[in-house]
Amino acid sequence: MADEQQLEILKRGASHWNHWRKDNPQDKINLAGADLTGLDLSGADLTAANLSGAKLAKADLHNAKLVQANLDGAKLIGTNLRDADLTHAGIHDADFSGADVAGADLHRVHPSDKTIWPPLPKAAFLQYIYLLRVPSLMGLTLFALPILSVTLFRSLLGNLFVLDLWNLFWTMIATVALAFSVLVTFRTVLLNGMQRFGVQQALTRDKVSVLALLLTEALTLPMLFVIVGSNGQATDTKSFLIRLTIGLAGMVVAHAGGYVVLLVAVLLSQRYRIPAVERYPLPFSWMKKLLTRAEDRDVVSKKMRDALGQWGKGGSHAFRAGYFDPNTGLLYPGHWLSFISLAATFLLYEFIGRMKHAHLGQAFGIPAICYVVLLLLLLTWILGMAAFFLDRYRIPVLLLMAVLIWLGNKTPQSDHYYRTEKREAAHVSPERVLTAVSRLAPDAAHPRGRVVLVATEGGGIQAAAWTARVLTGLQEQVHGISKDKPINFADSIGLISSVSGGAVGTMFFVNGYQSTSGAHGFGVPDYKLSEIVNQAEEPGLDDVAWALAYPDFWRVFFPYTKTGDNKLVDRGLALEQGWSNRGNIHISLNEWRQGVEEGWRPAVIFNSTLVETGEPFLLATTDMAEKEHRRTFSDKSDIQLVTAVRLAATFPFVTPASRDLSDDQPFHVVDGGYYDNYGVYSLLDWLRQALGPTPPEKRPDILIIQIRCFPPDDVVKGKSRGWFYQAWAPLQALMSVRTTAQLVRDRDALTNFDNLWSSDKARICEATFEFEGKDAPLSWRMNAAQIKNIETEWSQQKTNQEWSKVSAFFRGAGDKSCM
Repeated sequence: MADEQQLEILKRGASHWNHWRKDNPQDKINLAGADLTGLDLSGADLTAANLSGAKLAKADLHNAKLVQANLDGAKLIGTNLRDADLTHAGIHDADFSGADVAGADLHRVHPSDKTIWPPLPKAAFLQYIYLLRVPSLMGLTLFALPILSVTLFRSLLGNLFVLDLWNLFWTMIATVALAFSVLVTFRTVLLNGMQRFGVQQALTRDKVSVLALLLTEALTLPMLFVIVGSNGQATDTKSFLIRLTIGLAGMVVAHAGGYVVLLVAVLLSQRYRIPAVERYPLPFSWMKKLLTRAEDRDVVSKKMRDALGQWGKGGSHAFRAGYFDPNTGLLYPGHWLSFISLAATFLLYEFIGRMKHAHLGQAFGIPAICYVVLLLLLLTWILGMAAFFLDRYRIPVLLLMAVLIWLGNKTPQSDHYYRTEKREAAHVSPERVLTAVSRLAPDAAHPRGRVVLVATEGGGIQAAAWTARVLTGLQEQVHGISKDKPINFADSIGLISSVSGGAVGTMFFVNGYQSTSGAHGFGVPDYKLSEIVNQAEEPGLDDVAWALAYPDFWRVFFPYTKTGDNKLVDRGLALEQGWSNRGNIHISLNEWRQGVEEGWRPAVIFNSTLVETGEPFLLATTDMAEKEHRRTFSDKSDIQLVTAVRLAATFPFVTPASRDLSDDQPFHVVDGGYYDNYGVYSLLDWLRQALGPTPPEKRPDILIIQIRCFPPDDVVKGKSRGWFYQAWAPLQALMSVRTTAQLVRDRDALTNFDNLWSSDKARICEATFEFEGKDAPLSWRMNAAQIKNIETEWSQQKTNQEWSKVSAFFRGAGDKSCM
């Protein structure tokens, strides 16, 4: 029962009560079952008071101190609790119906299921939507990314989820860690809403509910099922179960890591009256025992805790609010869990990064999607913690990011670079390439010899694979068909004009030309031609994703650390190194030019575009006359071959627009597809320069082969649109006209070229090998079905009219059958 004397003093008013309390600080306050209905107790100090079962309906407890008070079973219907401090108060089975708790500090009051709690006002609900923007956005991204990638954006992002068993394992570890970070960041805001932001407390029970855990696990399910079963990777029940088992194993390992993080956090954090084993639901008894032992063990001495507590109570209240317990001055356990998790994330991030640096990333299955999830994980912790700190001061975290990015953007180190070297190039005129004796192979049908010129389209790994397959396929069919004639498709090629992914396929094919003491020319035997196709089909997406998550991520915010050769390290260089290692290509553009000069290697043009002017920029192993609105790579400089190819294959956003490191007035170079995605423009320009100075009697017969790597666009029908269509119609028009305009321009240019030169003793044939299959990807990775489509489509091409033109050209049927 209530102490009658204390009750009488309290009924006189808060000022009398606080005066008595000051004079009797040691007395325990017992007001159990007291009837305090309607009393004005504004500002009353009821710290640690026993108010269990008390009637406080419509009482005014505005700004009252109820820290650690026992309100179990109390009736607070319609009570004014605005700005009251109920930190650690016991409120089991209490009734707060209609109570005004706006501004009340309800930090860790742990209501029971029977506690009747006032609903969260709409204004507070809207505030929490903003305060929870970081974990909400990251959770939505984790859930939606796999679904959207294999549906709406399948051609562009679907192959992110082409994974082997090791890939599955690591990806699910990172995925579970990301989901866990969303849960912890979410709860940190909800548990400290009043103390940190002055918003009515949304979560008063510091206990992870089973529902919260289930929702967290649900965030990982789309990733699990997409990486297990998408892209035709689970071909039967057995393979599906194996992949599912490996994915679940990764999840188990991630949960084990999360449990270790929890143990460390409990070891270091302060103790509460509600033990950790009750705050965190655990599935096994041995886990509960270990957690209890961790909580019972004093890793931090009492003396040190007291010192830390004194430090935590000092300083600015605005700084400490929501971080440090106002009673003990110690960091809240939730923040210990966040900081330990952040440290664990950095360890995982550094470990995976070093695996790649030690060339173990591919061996141990670190895929592109794992790097993406790892980057999201890092951003969740960093942005979540930054928002928690800055939101109290009404400073948007985006503003901080914008300032860091703006400052970084002011430094030259933040730009992307490629390296060139000062080195004179051998001059190889187009005329000399066209009339090189070693490739003409004259016969009765072609008395002046024959030369093949190739233009190949861009488009990521699909273009690389189809280009390599067409070139190697033609070499298989034409090579060695006659013992009497030196007929060889590869050695008859005079020029390949390539763009983007087509440049990659060209690089691997032309790398097969060799000069040895015994022979020179194309040195790959037929049984090894498939290796060229395999090199073109091997994914480069993992290399790009690694660089995006590591050097390029830090370049955005802290470019000042990039000095010397470090300025070259980015996702473009990572892609180059992948190609270089895959094809053992460690040679420069000028070194290839030497083979062109000697006549045993075809000339190549890697087409790119200058960002600032929109002009085509040609990186070639043959001379190209300077002309207005077109630029060529300097003949007094040299560049690594893989770098030239990367510049020509700067897929939008995947690889960066880069500038010459040694140029004082640099232009940024991007994909050649912006100007001409088919390579025809530069091929005809080169051929014009080759035919002009060549006497008619020395002009060989020419076969122009176009390699188009994607099926023709579907016929689009017009339809009525709403007014909002005006917002994106210009962008759609720009995208639609890009390929259409280039096709029309190239077709007209070829027709006009034929008409101009065919009447001047130049015999020109044309053939086009167009990929007509389905599901062509727009990325740097292919799935098994897409790789199979390349082979299937080529086998069908060998019986079509275009192949007949090539066959007629090489088998001496003259020019009529291939016009």
